[in-house]
Amino acid sequence: MKVKVVVSILLFFPSLVWAGTIHGKVYLSDEPMPHVLVLVAAPEGISSHSVATVYLDHTKGKFAPHILPIEAGTTVEFRSDGMPCRLYSASERNAFNLTRQSGPNRSLTFDRPGVIVVRCQDHPDAVAHIVVTETPYFAVTGESGQYLIEGIPEGERTVRLWVEGSILEGQRVKIGQGSISLDFHIKK
Repeated sequence: MKVKVVVSILLFFPSLVWAGTIHGKVYLSDEPMPHVLVLVAAPEGISSHSVATVYLDHTKGKFAPHILPIEAGTTVEFRSDGMPCRLYSASERNAFNLTRQSGPNRSLTFDRPGVIVVRCQDHPDAVAHIVVTETPYFAVTGESGQYLIEGIPEGERTVRLWVEGSILEGQRVKIGQGSISLDFHIKK
């Protein structure tokens, strides 16, 4: 009986077994480049289908993280250190205006892919980017420019980079079982 269950799971969810990993670094003029969003296009019909909540913190007049990638359908909870703040986005696809004087955190669900630039009217230097994607396969590079994306279904995929509002580069790769290394070298 257990064998039949395993076979059924493999037939309906092949990405659970035949998945690969991409890892590497992003460089700008041979220097590691942090805070770059690395996206891998998902095959048709693939989504994480998770009902997730992620957090965007607004403390001491700054947002963290600065770049928040999410899959369409994800809820973002805007957390604050208790200071009154007026968060807003004039982004074309997902505009909003949240005023928080005190009380519970506010949450919004973003269903439409696109980039949402979040600002605070009370702290003009505070800016964050929520990048709503159609793929669950993404990572933001760390301080050393490194990234790791796991669980990518086998096949030809396009890997793209996003930095502060621009798609910088796209590259086709063949994902198989195991791990591949993919570095990006961007020129100024």
